[in-house]
Amino acid sequence: MRHWFNLGVLILLIAVTATASKDPRAEKRAKLDRATVESVGVPSLAKASISLWDTLNLVAFGNSLDDVFATPEGFIWVGGYDLSTDEDFILRSTDNGATWTRRSLTFTNSLGYSMTVRDSNIALAATWIGDIYRTTDGGANWTNVFTYGGGNGYFNGIKFTGGDSVMAIGDADAAGLCVVKSTDAGATWTRFTNLPAAELNTSTISSSSYHQCMDGIGPVVWITTYYGSGTAPRILRTTDFGATWTSADVLLTGGLSNAYSIRSINMASTTEGWLVPRQTASGVRSYVHRSTDGGATWSDSILVESGCVVKAVKPIRGTNFLLAVGYKGDDPKAWWSTNGTTWTDISPGSPGDGTDMTNAHFLGQTLGYVVGYQKALKFTPPTTDVGNEPTAVPTAFTVDQNYPNPFNPTTTIRFALPMESQVSLKVYDLLGQLVATIQEGMMNAGTHTLTFDASNLPSGLYLYTVQAGGFASTRKMLLLK
Repeated sequence: MRHWFNLGVLILLIAVTATASKDPRAEKRAKLDRATVESVGVPSLAKASISLWDTLNLVAFGNSLDDVFATPEGFIWVGGYDLSTDEDFILRSTDNGATWTRRSLTFTNSLGYSMTVRDSNIALAATWIGDIYRTTDGGANWTNVFTYGGGNGYFNGIKFTGGDSVMAIGDADAAGLCVVKSTDAGATWTRFTNLPAAELNTSTISSSSYHQCMDGIGPVVWITTYYGSGTAPRILRTTDFGATWTSADVLLTGGLSNAYSIRSINMASTTEGWLVPRQTASGVRSYVHRSTDGGATWSDSILVESGCVVKAVKPIRGTNFLLAVGYKGDDPKAWWSTNGTTWTDISPGSPGDGTDMTNAHFLGQTLGYVVGYQKALKFTPPTTDVGNEPTAVPTAFTVDQNYPNPFNPTTTIRFALPMESQVSLKVYDLLGQLVATIQEGMMNAGTHTLTFDASNLPSGLYLYTVQAGGFASTRKMLLLK
């Protein structure tokens, strides 16, 4: 379900998705059908035609790459599978992609999996047969740490949301939708039993987009679900890491009423995010949707490029920069935006190579990695204008005075992170009572600007505190109404 190729394959995939119980082999064989029709071989990693892109020196294991993660120490993890053998694999580089090692797996019969990475050593893989595997030694060894459905479950996604907190989503079984959490980096797991009634009382609800069917920022987690062909997709959401949940239909306008699953959801912050619906009609697969209220509502269709297929919009958190990835015809495609409304084509080279681009991971504001079917590239994000030099990564933690100050009712808070960090930005009154949480979760290295809206607060003096790792800074601000 991650690639839509010719009409025959498309019809097959629609039939597979519309059923309550999926057939992973059928889906993966559908990908193999495309490889056969287009006579595509091993990954094509030719150098891009513009300076934004460069190759990863990736050994050609198989031809579908789905997950990519990087750490500040120069470690890169890539996950995928070989269509011709149905074999899953994980590759890891310890030198920024110059050389790669295939890491041993104990779940080669998983029929597919989603991966999430905490650091250079700890990673998790949630498989399509209901298992979660964990490594603590960089992938050399894996341990099965959770199973549901008696080996017949179906995990669709897994995500570290900050620190040791991680959540995973699987298809429904007799107990309803399978959503599990861990607070010790995946060593132990707890299944939620407090989901909304619709998610607990049906065996037809499912999550249908792999690898990007969920996102999380600290305690706030979004999970996409669907009920079947012709029905609206839903988003299951928690703001307290599962203590409470809400779910609601995703009502999309602009001709998308028949979208019954979400291809990807990626959040820039706890309020702003982007989703791409899975659409079968070619005329509407060129659009994306934006939320500014934490996923409660979504904008009308935003056109990226006529005739293209968008697979994901990946924001660089803490900035207004956005990368959309997908394909058009036989060409991999990428688009850049600083406002989410207008998009600039910054596609890499190798036109006509039968590839697409599916997933991306940013290591701060100056470096990213993008993978997809037949494609793995390093990406140097542009600044506001394509072609400019990227902004430098800060060398120290800093917090600026808010501006304007005094303010009414909004003000901007700017701070700098020299490395990816767990960030907490909170506002207190003079009695020390918490009045607002502006940010809670992982943020990339770089300079970040966040807006505080005090419309619901009385005039007075307030304190805002930024905590990141072992760093903390508190400043005063004055609200005058």
